[in-house]
Amino acid sequence: MAKADVVMSLMAIFESGDLEKATAMLADDAVWHAPEQDYVGRDAIVGYVGDSLSGSDEVSMDLHDTLESDSHVVLLGTMHATREGKTFESPYVWVYHVDDGKVSEGWTVAFDGVGRAEFFK
Repeated sequence: MAKADVVMSLMAIFESGDLEKATAMLADDAVWHAPEQDYVGRDAIVGYVGDSLSGSDEVSMDLHDTLESDSHVVLLGTMHATREGKTFESPYVWVYHVDDGKVSEGWTVAFDGVGRAEFFK
């Protein structure tokens, strides 16, 4: 499976809310660099994503482009979310390091990091 396919599968799983399935797509010692802090290990990453999604009515991502190198996949897109009548929308860059068919490291870069932190707290 191409590295971009691994990342796109993980993103689709996250959007579906099937977090147990997401665990299999992450390396045991994966690290996720979120705007507010780093999460180390599959369980911490899945917990972080689950907490972000649990209070939201809807979260979706419009993908604008995918870039792939020998070791990284970069997604350029816009995140849309609704929660308790509020809406959040921001351009994003997601960077993933993929090893042996699993995501071993990820970076989330939100253009509106302050708004994101307020919305998802």
